Amino acid sequence: MAAMSIKSWIENQKSAKHRPITSDPKTRYSYAKLIKHASLQAQWTTAFRSIFPSPQSKNYSVTHVGYGTMTVHVEDSASATRLRFESPEILQKLNVLQDFVDVRSLNIRITPSTNLTENHSKRTRQLPHRDILTDLASDIADDELRKSLLKLAAHGN
Repeated sequence: MAAMSIKSWIENQKSAKHRPITSDPKTRYSYAKLIKHASLQAQWTTAFRSIFPSPQSKNYSVTHVGYGTMTVHVEDSASATRLRFESPEILQKLNVLQDFVDVRSLNIRITPSTNLTENHSKRTRQLPHRDILTDLASDIADDELRKSLLKLAAHGN
């Protein structure tokens, strides 16, 4: 094989920059793997959610199944605790399903959803209505607490 000249090497590099990403076989293979894994995750999540009641199942998503372990991401610690507590029964139900026959343990991870965080940051606190605070202060025997409630009522709606 003849040695490549510097000029042809530079031209080859320039044309490589303008080639679409999918023309590279390694990259095309990587994209195919990612798409296939995303599809599997959707299938796993659907199957996993099918063993739970509808409102509860929205908190769970399955990201990996392999080597006898299933990785489940949950949105809050309460859901994670519930899964850990119920894992023996869950594993029995999962082993009936074809995709999860070899699953022997659950790896549970807490990953808060971005929607929950956005909604939380948008909430603003408001003081209770002035009349409510004034009525409450009139029923309080402690002078210091009553004065504090009346000061707070002065700032209320």
